Amino acid sequence: MVQLRRSLFFVCLILLITIPLSAQSTTGSLSGRATGSDGTALPGVTVEATSKSMQGVRTVVTDSDGFYRLINLPPGDYRITFTLAGFRSAAKLALVALGGQANADAVLSAAVSEEITITADAPVLDTTSSSLGTNLNKRAIETLPTARNYASIVQVAPGVSSDANVSNGSQSSVTVYGSSGAENAYFIDGVNTTNMEYGFQGKELNFEFISEVDVKTGGYEAEFGRSTGGIINVITKSGGNDFHGDAFGYYDNDGLQTNAKSVVSDNGTPGGFTRKDFGLDAGGYLMRDKLWFFAAYDGVRNSANIGLPGGPRAGQFVTSESRRNLGSAKLTWNVGPSQSLVATFLQDPRVDTGAIIDGSHSINGNESTYLGRQDFGGRDIGLSYDAAVSSSWLITAKASRHREENSVGPSSDAGNAIQYRDNDNEFFQTGGFGLIQTKSFQRKFYGGSVTGLLRAHEMKVGIEFEDEGAEVVKRMSGGQQVDVFSNSVNPAKPIYRHFYWTTQDATIGNAPTSALQASPRHKNTTAYLQDRWSIGRDLVINYGVRWDRQQIIDAGGVTQIDMKKDFAPRLGITWDPKGDHRSKVFGSYGRFYEQIPMDLVIRSFSYERQPRIINYSPTSTTPDAAAESDFDTKSAILGGFTEPSDPNLRNQYLTEYIIGGEREVRPNLALGIKGIYRSYGEVIEDFLCADDGTYCIGNPGRGIMKTAFTLDYSTQLAVPKPKRTYKGVQLDATKRYSDHWQAIASY
Repeated sequence: MVQLRRSLFFVCLILLITIPLSAQSTTGSLSGRATGSDGTALPGVTVEATSKSMQGVRTVVTDSDGFYRLINLPPGDYRITFTLAGFRSAAKLALVALGGQANADAVLSAAVSEEITITADAPVLDTTSSSLGTNLNKRAIETLPTARNYASIVQVAPGVSSDANVSNGSQSSVTVYGSSGAENAYFIDGVNTTNMEYGFQGKELNFEFISEVDVKTGGYEAEFGRSTGGIINVITKSGGNDFHGDAFGYYDNDGLQTNAKSVVSDNGTPGGFTRKDFGLDAGGYLMRDKLWFFAAYDGVRNSANIGLPGGPRAGQFVTSESRRNLGSAKLTWNVGPSQSLVATFLQDPRVDTGAIIDGSHSINGNESTYLGRQDFGGRDIGLSYDAAVSSSWLITAKASRHREENSVGPSSDAGNAIQYRDNDNEFFQTGGFGLIQTKSFQRKFYGGSVTGLLRAHEMKVGIEFEDEGAEVVKRMSGGQQVDVFSNSVNPAKPIYRHFYWTTQDATIGNAPTSALQASPRHKNTTAYLQDRWSIGRDLVINYGVRWDRQQIIDAGGVTQIDMKKDFAPRLGITWDPKGDHRSKVFGSYGRFYEQIPMDLVIRSFSYERQPRIINYSPTSTTPDAAAESDFDTKSAILGGFTEPSDPNLRNQYLTEYIIGGEREVRPNLALGIKGIYRSYGEVIEDFLCADDGTYCIGNPGRGIMKTAFTLDYSTQLAVPKPKRTYKGVQLDATKRYSDHWQAIASY
């Protein structure tokens, strides 16, 4: 009772902490069966697991059928010892992977000596799982030839490839079985680090910090969600009962690469580059088997030269500089018997200076239009507590806070002037910097779970709460951005089109320049229930259901969208034909909902009003009827206070079916074939829903979005239902590291 009260005290303590919580898995599990030489089950066998990755020893006793399970094990190499009076002790070696379940069976013979027999023939396959994915341990991460960002190495997983913009060298988004790069979820040490604004990778982390990466590409259980793509789960290194450390440095420049044909575009011609990357890490113990530590720092200094595409300095080169200070720290505390508390710190602040090139800025202009500064990244903290109340019950609570920034502005006062873009000269820019914005985001996330081992069932129930907030200011340098057009009707009078943000009470005739200022929020709630039911030795059924609710709250505190019917059933069946953990036939069905990123609430529910004023003046924002007639375009104010949304709006989701088979054809080598089908059920889009420039939000083809206006408001057209399907057959081979080599291959 003392241990139970202590466990409940720690759970309550963590649930009361205002730091956010996360319930993403940072562990793996181990199961198996003990039998006698004649194949009969052996109940009461003491199973003891030890590892350099784990503090202390984990012990369990086999049940009446000889089965045992150990859950919540830190990933790593384990030695499992089996002991029963009257029998010779046996030991097995097993590799527990992040998010996976390893198997270690033992055959005990009648005792004739005290000798312990050790075997290391652990199977490659997890025959209890019907999900698709790839686990990459420290050896794979350190040896595979990829870029140093962990988002690059996940592309070796079958079904994963890059959909990054080739003209944006810093982008590293990935697509999973046809889903876009904005549909994945990213976790590091249980912290949800998914980019809050757009849904891409939200935290940079280099290889020296990483212990293991688990990529779930399909068929995953109910505890995983908020993604219609993949789940990328990372754990950083921990300390141990030995001291260890590294110092590292990398250098690269264009002179070390073969010459390639330059790509010419409006964003300039790439020239020379330099990449520098240096740092150190150290881990060990403050108290052996009680308190471990790990800390790391990585300084990244990159520069790139870009040839100007036009203007009086066409062909000359400008430089972009990037400075990143990556850091990681972790404390692992063995609070008491079967209790662990882990604290994590991550940081990735980044500053880019010089020539700024992104979706809103180009170098096609004078220096004052592109010299600036961008700020990205932030600092995250996490806290995780696990307690095994008994051999059958585990309580988990996790807390985390994720912060990120996406800000840009001019490098000097010269960039604060009005920016002019010459339409007849490929929109060559003069004047000021254009778009200036300051955006900061914070995600507070808290939750917990309870896992129970009830004979043939491994049941898990969890609940999560998430609070996301943004502080946003957007404006144009000099108050506005002006596009200049020649006038075919009256060549002596060029046309000026003024674009900017204005006030809530502005009219076409009186729309002063202003800025967008918003503090929108998201509230997300999740509950899930899942069960792994082992029917005998050969058949496992994974089933469960997940419920998500997403509330989108505008800058005035009003809930504009409340999606509370997102029920996601999951079902997976795995059959081991021979019961030897060397082969499996499996299938799964699931529904997966996407979490809407904050870009929607910023643009649609922050009282954003953007005039489009047509006149003959380079500075005035008063419409001119004659200029509108010459340009054949009316002045207008786009947007509104908030965009109307369908009261019966349905969240984006896809339905997935998977069927496959795998076989370990020789020790450490498995071959597989899988069939994957994915289909989108609903999509959320904005559309022109009135002839006054009002946009609405709905599901294409249903509700208020059955019809939509054309951009000139002249016609209403029927909106077709969206369609995106993915059909694939996958062949793959996995060679676990042995005999000095490893391989992951797929087609």
